[in-house]
Amino acid sequence: DPLTRGDAMQQLSRLAVLDGEQQAQARHALVSAQAGLLGDAHADPAFVAECLALPDVWDLSSDLPRLDIDALWHSRETVLDALATQQADTLRTRYDALARAAGSGLDGASAAARRLRNLCLQRLARIEPDGERATEQFHAAHTLTDRLAALAALVHAALPQADTVLRTFAQRHRGDALTTDKWLSLVVTAPRAGVLDTVAALLEGPYWQPTNPNRVRAVLGAFARNNLPAFHRPDGAGYALFFAQLPRLDNINPQVAARHIGLLENWRRLDDTRRSQLAGYLEALKPQLSSRDSREMLARLRGGGGN
Repeated sequence: DPLTRGDAMQQLSRLAVLDGEQQAQARHALVSAQAGLLGDAHADPAFVAECLALPDVWDLSSDLPRLDIDALWHSRETVLDALATQQADTLRTRYDALARAAGSGLDGASAAARRLRNLCLQRLARIEPDGERATEQFHAAHTLTDRLAALAALVHAALPQADTVLRTFAQRHRGDALTTDKWLSLVVTAPRAGVLDTVAALLEGPYWQPTNPNRVRAVLGAFARNNLPAFHRPDGAGYALFFAQLPRLDNINPQVAARHIGLLENWRRLDDTRRSQLAGYLEALKPQLSSRDSREMLARLRGGGGN
């Protein structure tokens, strides 16, 4: 049963990432199970991709009363690196084999092939520092999905061609607001603490449009939700940048501001230092908010309604 198999793979992923007595055994089993799926040419590529994708940090930690965000992030990255290293040959074989099926078709089979092929590309970018595979896919891509996947692999793995390819993509799609949102999200979610400087520059430049809800979600929302190393920097600089934008957003669009405040729902589960920093920012934010939406969300977080 695919549903049962998929759920079992997710549970195995949790055991492999979370600290516990079964972690070493689970990591070995996960590598073996994923290799078996990758090597099954008859399995639905979309199903294989779904099974191979690890849960994000928030899903992994959903049952934990306290969240060591640094340790959990590092553990998940270690598992992903191990999966890429130990399955390298199988990943390359499957990536190449899916090329024709992925193509440029808009049917379900083509989309499924692209999904798995791009997951293979993402894994291989971890262990192929020359960046040639991702760069070749970027320039040869017939679909925006493949081009964005190649761009993400280059940018997130900090491969040598990342800056050049990013400029090429931005220039090509400069008139398309929704596509611009997509590549901006890729940029702000590159998992490195130093990306905070890039986010700060974007917020001061022409791409930042606080009156555009999609752009706000693409930049500020994606950064806060999906870039743990930069947003949750121990020095609190990520929090400072985020909270500096909220009063203005509240004046422009209270619902958008409230939703972004709600991204902090897990703040009470963080370590003492980060929890103290966020408590201070939440306290200081209260007199700067004028809308009912944002005030109610803030009250819920500060009152313990969040995790």
